Amino acid sequence: MDQVNDHVNTPLSLVQVSELLGRIDKNMEALESVHYKIVALCIVDADIVVQDTTFEPMQEAYMTTRVKLLEIQASLQQANPSSSVARSSSAASKIKLPRIELPKFTGRYEDWISF
Repeated sequence: MDQVNDHVNTPLSLVQVSELLGRIDKNMEALESVHYKIVALCIVDADIVVQDTTFEPMQEAYMTTRVKLLEIQASLQQANPSSSVARSSSAASKIKLPRIELPKFTGRYEDWISF
């Protein structure tokens, strides 16, 4: 997650942040799945403790990175609040489309195919 830590020097875009959030969530989900499978295979409680001790720092790193990404996402959204949505909606309101006549459906089953 060098990209997250280096955000000040090499800024991330909102799209990149969303992509990274999706990736780390998916990776954490897979990691948790493997962790629980390993724990299920442990016979001795000491093995479970070792596995949990190994897993906890990974979980903390995930949470730290996720929080950083959410903070970056919030700051990017504040800096550029829905400007793309505002631009596209104002541009769309200026466009006048031609009127087209749509055929009327009688509601009769026999007329459906020709409709």
